[in-house]
Amino acid sequence: MPSKIFFFKQYHKSPTFYLLLITTIISFFFFLWGVNSWKFAFAGDEWPFYIFAKKLASLDIYPDIFSFSGVYSAHSVLSSFYQSLFLKILGPSNFAWRLSNIILIFPITFFFYRWVKDCFSKEIAILSTIILQSSFYLANFFKIGYDNPQGFTLFIICLYLSNRFGQQVTKRLAARLGLAFGISFYLYMGAVFPLFVWPYFLPILKRTFLKNRTLIAISIVIAVYFIVLFPFFTDLKSLLPVVHALGFPDSFHLKQTVIKDFLLFYKNNDYFYNHFVTGPYLDVISRIFCLIGTAVVLFRSRQKVYLYFILSYITTTIFIGSTSSDWFSPTTRGIFLLPYGFVFAGIGLNFIVKKIKNESLSFILCWYVIFTIFAVNVYQSQIGVFSNTIYHKSGYTGMSFLINAMMQAKVVHTHVLIVLSPYQSINNYLWQFPAMLGAYNLDEVTYKIITPNNFQCPVINTDVVLFKQDIFAEQKVADMRCFPKSTVHYSVLSPSITVY
Repeated sequence: MPSKIFFFKQYHKSPTFYLLLITTIISFFFFLWGVNSWKFAFAGDEWPFYIFAKKLASLDIYPDIFSFSGVYSAHSVLSSFYQSLFLKILGPSNFAWRLSNIILIFPITFFFYRWVKDCFSKEIAILSTIILQSSFYLANFFKIGYDNPQGFTLFIICLYLSNRFGQQVTKRLAARLGLAFGISFYLYMGAVFPLFVWPYFLPILKRTFLKNRTLIAISIVIAVYFIVLFPFFTDLKSLLPVVHALGFPDSFHLKQTVIKDFLLFYKNNDYFYNHFVTGPYLDVISRIFCLIGTAVVLFRSRQKVYLYFILSYITTTIFIGSTSSDWFSPTTRGIFLLPYGFVFAGIGLNFIVKKIKNESLSFILCWYVIFTIFAVNVYQSQIGVFSNTIYHKSGYTGMSFLINAMMQAKVVHTHVLIVLSPYQSINNYLWQFPAMLGAYNLDEVTYKIITPNNFQCPVINTDVVLFKQDIFAEQKVADMRCFPKSTVHYSVLSPSITVY
């Protein structure tokens, strides 16, 4: 009964609560779709995050969670601690691990909507939030077991709290903002979040020398921030690998990457590691409204809310682009530009809708566009991203193909024989294969990895697996001229990405 009363009260206050509740649940299942599929089984260097989180989950006493001696000695233990909680509660599985990221859509939706609503209007906030929830980029990237989604969530929270603090300087907001900045420091890119949101502090400058309350509030932000950072100061040496991983100024591609980062909503230049995100960061329809919204923001930049927003976007883009040690824009960093893209698109769509005088027509058009955006993103997430033909890559990784082969072998109860040449780069990742099998509950499937020179014709109950681009393996199997029995199957995994 209390819950029923609560929902009735919320609807009475505003139907927006129910609308966003429904869209958030839909978004959650959209993000969850295919989470256990072999298609999303492997991307980049994600599996060490699972291995480390599983190790933490098995411990009775956790190590220093504020240390940066976590995954690759460049990530905080705190981010893996969060993932380990899911493994401890739900068991060490692929589903539990990736669920820890996907479930973040709930706090992201709440704080993103509140941030945009406080900055602009409820209408823009609703449209921008639904566009965020429809994002194929987030739906696919959140299936990867990185700690980036945690950083993305805290970034949204910092944007919301910074804007609120700039509008209303209170001790409570100051403590919350300092805490958000402090926790963010231990997450991916979180140390520079204060730089990304600095424009929202501009209104405070007028009051800094006029009111003691403002100075006290600012002092609270700094004090809480450094209190949370105190454990870090006792282990400064753990930060050295993090700094090294970020690269050095002489390796930055300033002009090239900064310009490219401003175009990521329309053209993605990261073709080396797609992370299930091929093509522009926004779908084709959102890109149109993003361009319109950008023009609207620039024309209205004399208004403070638009000025702070565009300054924050420019600062974030320049920093991410100028500190890139790659000639392309890494998808792992580009995720922090997405909030601005969603808002640009929401502003653009709202602008067009407001221009239509007929209310019924504008309402129908608006929701027709929203539904189409969602449909396009669903297609891109589940089909389009795996149909990429750039450099003849299908979007599937070699390790994902192996997981698929193991899943099929489990169904028909066969042994798997993987024929693989030593020069194939996928060999660098096979040490993670046992952990992947355990996470997908494939431990019972027997397998063996051999070089082409050691290949002999199998007898019965065997699935022979090799890659099409592995010329030596293909040639050896062909030269043996085996006469397969009815229980022997030959699977040529083609095409494959063995780069990562």
